[in-house]
Amino acid sequence: MRLPNFSISAACLIALCCTRTLPAAIVAYTDQAMFNTALLGLSQSIVNFDSTPVGTLLPSGSGIGGVNFQYSFAAQLLVTDGTRNGAPPLSAHSGTRFLGLDIVGAQLAPTFNNFTMTFNSPVSALGLFVVVSDDQGASPAFPDDLLLTSSQGGQTASLNTNLSYPTITTSPANPSRAFFLGLVENTGASLGTVGLSANQFATGYGYRVDDITFVAAVPEPSTCLAGAVLLAVCTLRRKRARAA
Repeated sequence: MRLPNFSISAACLIALCCTRTLPAAIVAYTDQAMFNTALLGLSQSIVNFDSTPVGTLLPSGSGIGGVNFQYSFAAQLLVTDGTRNGAPPLSAHSGTRFLGLDIVGAQLAPTFNNFTMTFNSPVSALGLFVVVSDDQGASPAFPDDLLLTSSQGGQTASLNTNLSYPTITTSPANPSRAFFLGLVENTGASLGTVGLSANQFATGYGYRVDDITFVAAVPEPSTCLAGAVLLAVCTLRRKRARAA
C-alpha cells in the first residue's frame, strides 16, 4: 500500500515538533535520601576511594572511576586515610579512605582548593559527601561555605549545616560530620562540568570528599521519539521507491 504524500509530511512535522528540547531544570539537594528518591530506579555509580591505594596522587586532569579532576592549586589531590607524618587517621564517610590533599594534614581548605569534575561519559546527577572534623562537639563549617555547581546553570547545592547529621567515627580518634551536596538534571540531560568551590568567607578548617555518586545521562524521550518517527519515514520512502 502506497502512503499518501500528506501522511509523510505529517510524520515529518511530528518529528520536528518532537525535537523541541524539554525545559531542563537542575535541582539541588542537601539531603541524600531526597537525592536518592529523585533517582529511584536509576543505576548509580559510586567512587568511594576504598579500592584505591592510600597515597595515590591525582594530578590535575587525571581521574578515578570515571570522574576526572581539574584544578590550579599547587598541591595535588590524593587518595588518603589522613595518616601522614605519624598523624592518626581521619574519618571518612564510608570505609577508611577519601579524597584529600598532598599536604600535612591531608585535607582540602575552603577558598584555596576549588576544583571541577568532568566525566568519561556525560552524567545527569552527581552527589558527594563533604566530611569535616568536629570542633569540640560541633562542626566548624557554616551554612553555604561550600557550593556544588553545574556548568549548565540551574540551582546550586550549598552546604547545609542546619540538617541534623550524626557524628561519624570511622576513625574513633576523629569524630566528624558528613554533609551531602547533590545535583540532578531532571530531564536526564548532562550536567556538563561540575565544580566544588567555597564562598569567600569559608576559612579556618579542612575538609575531605567521599562517596562521589553519579548517574549516566540519557537521551531525552522527545529525542528518542523523533528518531523513531524519522526512521519510520525513511523506511516508508524506501518502500515507495521499490514499488514505483
